[in-house]
Amino acid sequence: MAHHIYGKLRTQKKAAAAWLAAPKRLQLLILLRLLMNIALYFRFGVKIVFDSHRYLAYADSLMAGETYWYRADSILYSGYTFFLTAILHLLELPIKSVILIQVLVSGLALICLYSAVYNLTSNRVSSFICSFLYIAWPEIHLWNFYIHTESLYISTSIFILYYLSIKTKSRFDTIACALLFLFVVVLRPNGFFLVIGVIGYLIHRFHERFSQSSKLTFSVITLPFLAYGAYISLEIYSPINSLLQGHAIQGYQDVRINMKPMPSNTAGAGVMQMFYIVADQPVNYIKLLLLRFGYFWGQVRPYYSVIHNATIVVFYLPAYFFALKGFRKILQHPIYTFMLTVMSLQTLMVMALAVDWDNRFMVPLLPYIFVFTSIGLTSSSTYNHVSSVASQTGSIV
Repeated sequence: MAHHIYGKLRTQKKAAAAWLAAPKRLQLLILLRLLMNIALYFRFGVKIVFDSHRYLAYADSLMAGETYWYRADSILYSGYTFFLTAILHLLELPIKSVILIQVLVSGLALICLYSAVYNLTSNRVSSFICSFLYIAWPEIHLWNFYIHTESLYISTSIFILYYLSIKTKSRFDTIACALLFLFVVVLRPNGFFLVIGVIGYLIHRFHERFSQSSKLTFSVITLPFLAYGAYISLEIYSPINSLLQGHAIQGYQDVRINMKPMPSNTAGAGVMQMFYIVADQPVNYIKLLLLRFGYFWGQVRPYYSVIHNATIVVFYLPAYFFALKGFRKILQHPIYTFMLTVMSLQTLMVMALAVDWDNRFMVPLLPYIFVFTSIGLTSSSTYNHVSSVASQTGSIV
């Protein structure tokens, strides 16, 4: 009897896998995503929030020939400034056109995400699972309806993931990816995380081709640029106020660490002031970092409803569990290095600055988490294929 039940369950499992693996399931995913976006639009409409007014002001400044849009703290948003200027001023289209384009680009990103996972695994079940998880979490798609950089940033990060997953890259693919790099580094300040992630990918993939002296030379040339970039970023987008206030979550007063005020005679650059605070009260600083880390990856919030927090826990606990399994499966693949680098840099940024009120700093990482989750949910054959791909060392173009 037990053997009969086990055999029946195995047959049903195979049938379910075959259904998910059918190529036309992508069409179903596209339809589900369309329904999700329609529902969100009728529920929330176009969202113009605090930062939206700043982006719109940048576009107005550009058209007026003013300097507001290319100051030190705004130039790294110029990609979105040009985007808004082209649609709202040059083409003179209504603001809903911005939303429509973001929704369409996000739809193309879904197809690229599905294709990227298939390129990695040759497993349509993995592709379906990853894409379905991406569709099922509304917060990802909600950003399509904001006048904000989030939607285009998420889509661009998926496009780059797709490019890296292609085994044989054409010249057109490489040119398109280079243009994406140029766009994303001025789309928002942390856009260069994706560039650093690709550098990590290239080092992982081609490290065996270079001698130790070449690697050392590359490090000597690259690391000072990265350090200088980090220094300038910390000077422009200083975390000092957030650090002294001890906030774990931006704009929320009830979860904080009591940090001692900095002496009024403390001088020097913002980075040096930050080092002074850390050296003066290391225990409090470590507590603050751990608190921010917990809220960032836990995603729950004290001001969310019980149902909202419970939904997050029920959805993400198994997603994280299988993501860790998938993480281990593709340790040898260079795309692992790309995704891990981007996720690590984003985490460090949040720990330095504070967790965002509405969790938007986590949203760009969710597609990568779902890639790991989908691989963790599939059989060991996925691991074998991914490992074999990692061993290939063809040209990157």
